[in-house]
This record gives sequence, structure tokens and C-alpha cells, in this order.
Amino acid sequence: MTRDDRLSSKIAEDGMPAIMRTTARFLNNDDEGDETVSLIFELLGQLAFLPTNLRALVGAGGVSVLLDSLQKTALVVKALTTIDSLVSADLEYATLVSEKSGERLIREAMMRAHKHPKAKDAGEAALLSLRAMFAQKERQRTNRAALFARLGEEHMDAGKLTTQTLKAGEVEDEPLEDPVKKFRDLLTNGSVLKVWDKGKAATRKVAVNADWSSLLLRETAAKNAAIQGRVPFRHVKRAQLGFGQGHLVKSILASKPKPTAKEDYCFVLKGHNNGDDLLCGECASKQDAAKIVDAIQRTLTVFTQWPHRLANG
Repeated sequence: MTRDDRLSSKIAEDGMPAIMRTTARFLNNDDEGDETVSLIFELLGQLAFLPTNLRALVGAGGVSVLLDSLQKTALVVKALTTIDSLVSADLEYATLVSEKSGERLIREAMMRAHKHPKAKDAGEAALLSLRAMFAQKERQRTNRAALFARLGEEHMDAGKLTTQTLKAGEVEDEPLEDPVKKFRDLLTNGSVLKVWDKGKAATRKVAVNADWSSLLLRETAAKNAAIQGRVPFRHVKRAQLGFGQGHLVKSILASKPKPTAKEDYCFVLKGHNNGDDLLCGECASKQDAAKIVDAIQRTLTVFTQWPHRLANG
């Protein structure tokens, strides 16, 4: 159900207070209820793809509940993953986590769960997201101060800044026009291409979702085709041309898996976590592959620096 944005929003809007109350109740029952809470976190992980759902989680007291969940070693990975999704979505959420001693609690949870193979990666990802959000805030503040310092007092009124003024001061700042104008139609309307996974290809339509937080992978058969996958931009480190692990095809005639597609027709989205391949695609031409890589790279830049500009330009 959470693959449908409308149903996902409905679940979060109507059910989040009950979900948080249930989670808090089970957390107070020693080791009883860990399995139930684990299932709840799976649900939260799906709901977290929509920013509006995160607002519902925070409004229902979710920050405190998530941090309390870190006390349970059996739940620490899923709790850390959900915290990572939360803090990377909005500076306000990152601030709330920080104000509740979130960084200290995350480090303590990592120490308690040091034998858990995924706890370290999940904890480091959450801490990285926290630092990245605060660094972005500081960078914006510093850039603005540097802008005024270099342009002089006569331009201290931000409302009077023009493109020509910025060029004259040789300061890179947030663009006045739509920062993804060149690629907006391509990413909104979507591209039909092959998505490779474990050596098998499936035809999918790849497009951004409504709030430009993720790439959606839809079936191509129906008008309102079902969502078959989702790649959040916050998980993507870069887009690049060439093969990924998903392109490799096993064959009884070869000792090692090899790709069967043309390399310059292919691209891969690399993740922050040890360079994981999040999406392996194959386009109809090398020109199409280059265009979609450029489009995604530009989107990642805007997502990192001016995320408020993505949906509306």
C-alpha cells in the first residue's frame, strides 16, 4: 500500500499517532514486542519516502520514540535507518534530533550494537546526514556573508541583487531562473528504458515523483502503472555512464558474469553506502544515456544546495 502515494499519505495522516503510541508501549515491555516494533519500523521505512509523512511522524512525537528505540539492540539498525531518513529530509528535523542529544544517543547505540554487522553503517549514515544538514546551513550563511562582503555595502539589499551584479562579483549563488529548467520536462514526463537487476532487464518508465524527492520506476503497460521501485535522491551519491553490478549476466559458458548491453548506452546510480549500485539502467542510445546522467547529476546538485527549488523551480 505504501507504494501508492495517496494511500501512504492517508496511512500517515490518520494512523501515525496510533503507530507512535503502540511503538512506545512495546518499547517499555523489556524484550517483549521487539518483533512487532520491527514490523512497525518496516512500515515507517516505507512511509518515510514522502516528506509529508515525516511531518506526521514528527508531529506525533516520533523523534522521541525513535531515539528511545535505540536502547533496543534488536531494533537499532531499523531505528537508525529511519532517523537517517528523517534528519536528511529537513533541517528542522535534524535540529530536533540534535536538541534531544541525538548524536550522543546514536554513538552510544553503535557501541552497544558493535557486533551487529549493519549497525555501524546505519549509525555512520545517520551521523553523516546530521552533519551534512548543519554544514549546509552553515555554508548558506557563510556564502551569503561572503557575497555581501565582496559586492560591497551598496549591494547589501538582497532585493537589489541581479544576475549582472553576481557576475561582476564573481560569486556563485543560487540561480535566479529554474535550476533544472533544461531537464524538467525530461524528468517529469519520464523516460522509458531498461532497468537491470542481477543480470535481468525489465522495461520501466523512470520519472521524478511529485515533490522531486525520488525517482520512481513504473510499469509501462498501463496509464496509471504501478510503482515497481523508488530511488530517493538522498541516497544517491552520483550518476555515471557505464556498467554497474546489475548489468552483469551469468552464463554457463563464462567463468565470470559479463554485461550483454552496450556500455555507452548504460548508466548507474551510485549510493553513499560504499558506492552501492542503486539503479542500473540501459537507454536506447548513448545520447539518451548521457542526457539522463546529466539530468540526474543536475538534480542531485540542486537537491543538495537548493532543495526548495526542485518542485517549482
